[in-house]
Amino acid sequence: MVQLSKLLTLLAATLAASAPLDLEKRTDGTATTALCTSAGCDNCNTGTRTAQQYGQQYFSPMETYKSIRYTGTHTGQAVSQIQLCSPSMGYLAPISPKISLETMPSIVVLGCGIYGLSTAYALARIQNSGQNITIIDVAEYACEGASGRPTTFLSDAHVRNPDLAALLRYSLAMHAELSRRCSGGARWQYQSAQNFDATPANGSIDAEIPAGLSWLKCGEPWTDAQWSRSTEYCSVDSHALGCFLLDEIRAGGAKIMFSTNVVRASRNSGHAVSALHVRPLGGDESSEVEIPCDRLLIAAGPWTAKVLKTLYPSATLDVPIYADTGSYSILLQPLPGGTSQPDWLNKSVVLHTGPRSTQLMMRQDGLVHAATVPPVTLDIGNFAGDSRVTHVGNALHDLETSIQSMLGMPSVTVLRRACFNPVTRSGLPIMSQVPYSCLDQANSTLAADGRDSGVYILGGHGYWGIAASLGSGKLMAQVMLGIKPDISLENFQLGTAPARETANGQDSPSRNGC
Repeated sequence: MVQLSKLLTLLAATLAASAPLDLEKRTDGTATTALCTSAGCDNCNTGTRTAQQYGQQYFSPMETYKSIRYTGTHTGQAVSQIQLCSPSMGYLAPISPKISLETMPSIVVLGCGIYGLSTAYALARIQNSGQNITIIDVAEYACEGASGRPTTFLSDAHVRNPDLAALLRYSLAMHAELSRRCSGGARWQYQSAQNFDATPANGSIDAEIPAGLSWLKCGEPWTDAQWSRSTEYCSVDSHALGCFLLDEIRAGGAKIMFSTNVVRASRNSGHAVSALHVRPLGGDESSEVEIPCDRLLIAAGPWTAKVLKTLYPSATLDVPIYADTGSYSILLQPLPGGTSQPDWLNKSVVLHTGPRSTQLMMRQDGLVHAATVPPVTLDIGNFAGDSRVTHVGNALHDLETSIQSMLGMPSVTVLRRACFNPVTRSGLPIMSQVPYSCLDQANSTLAADGRDSGVYILGGHGYWGIAASLGSGKLMAQVMLGIKPDISLENFQLGTAPARETANGQDSPSRNGC
């Protein structure tokens, strides 16, 4: 506290003297900008302000922070950010000078999967507080849907669409940065992968195939290895990553509500949402609670359309996010006493591509992740914890047995299963505000003036879901808080759009909208 006071006093004196500031003395790799002292500065809201006044206005109570640090050169122009190191949040968080604890909007996130958590995490970082955030999920735990995949191989491979490729590069860099900052290797099994050209010197070479996996040679060789030159490859335990984000969000003051049904949305004059009415799962009207809400994000995976229709029964929006039940992921634990143990278990990551695309990965903790495409179609139920989803394991028992045999591991325990990737018709995710006219066409005056509905949708990332999660969450948080996103989201919006190439390189129909 003494050091903080001295720093603030020094900065206040410097600003008062109107001397140019060149305070770039950071060694931790983070950056921000100095305060603007120009009279009438829009970013500072109220003209000239000393550093001490600024701190009291926007970062009270000051004792919750270790220090304030500045970088950048003051040029008399408006600047927009300051950074604090908060022991409660555990990271350096950029904060917009227009955001204060008193004026932060009430934000509700529907969905406690990786996208709801990534967005809430980013919102808390931008604001340096999660006190205005409520996360609601009908499931009993976080990441019960596709986000609960035990291990995910992250890359931007096979992505031809430039918008999706840019999103993945942005997000994968965030995965690497978060892991470095927060010990991701130990906390959520973050592993980077070494890449190589599959066709050296324009020739060919037989790869060494570990004993017991000779079936890998059954497929046709790849002649175009361009995808393998990508530098962005890693793997994570996405369930553990989600739990980490949840812990961080809770530490920042956010409220988490599991086993909770959303009943309806309230609105006031000129706004599409002012509150949500929720009940405990199985509760009646007497147990209903009203949650204030100025900004609403629906990140409910393949259940997004159902949630929107529940809140806005007259909505004309076609949400093109649906469940791809043709992918499946399991986590296996080799047991002692088996007749054999594969010699590749401690050596490598092995990929097999083909009609049923099976992926195998050895984790740092000795467990084996297997992902494949099952020959069955399943009802996704009403939410991730639905009994129909719980019975997926029984429906796919034969598939697990065949994978076990393929792995050469006669003695295993299946620790966790996951499926139901949310995908879109176009192959591109949706990261968009819902147009007011889609929610309330009856009020033509409000719909016609381009009014901010305050309702947002995030989802449909498909097979790149975990890879794009952190980046998508940050970009969505920026949009919800009125901050220009770091990369363009123009082609991820709801509403009609011309046909364009999907992630698989095929022309897509117009984007669905209202």
